[in-house]
Amino acid sequence: MRAPRSFVIVAAGAALFSGRPASEAGAHTPRPPLAPFASRVLPDGWTHSSVELEAQTVDLGHLGQHTHANWVVFELPFDTTRRDLRNVRFRVRALAETDVGAVYTPLVCLPAPTLGPVEDRRWAKLTLGGIGGTERLWSHELAPTHDPRAYAINVPTRVANAAACAEPSLTSRSSWRLEVEWEAPPPRLLDQGAAHQAR
Repeated sequence: MRAPRSFVIVAAGAALFSGRPASEAGAHTPRPPLAPFASRVLPDGWTHSSVELEAQTVDLGHLGQHTHANWVVFELPFDTTRRDLRNVRFRVRALAETDVGAVYTPLVCLPAPTLGPVEDRRWAKLTLGGIGGTERLWSHELAPTHDPRAYAINVPTRVANAAACAEPSLTSRSSWRLEVEWEAPPPRLLDQGAAHQAR
């Protein structure tokens, strides 16, 4: 684990950083994909699709210790409770440094051990359906949403503290990216599944 970066003592009441909010939760508006939606038909008739998304909401405003209430949420192009998808893969990354940590008080920011970057398995990633190696949203008592299209990252409090102290770019939706791949069945299988459910 690399040594955490140094932080500057902040006087009580002083601005933590100039002109930037602690979060960009904002309205729950869909974010346009960063890369064009791509798809191709596989030899067995299934369709492989991929897309890169920007975060829909970022809320890193819950500072202190072990708040478990800081989230980055993406809106996926499919329902994660569907059982007819296969080979679902998520690759999350950030354009700002995420291997950071801080202890925050109104008077001072101190360095804290880090948990590795956002790609590290110690960062919790959740969906309602628990697909693609994610945990289930309903298992977290402070889940920010139960939308079946949501992919949520529970940001460690020490990282949210660091964002307030020295990494304000982490509060920007444009700093968080999610690459998504999945395979969907051919139309005939979808029709059969719908007919079975209608019985």
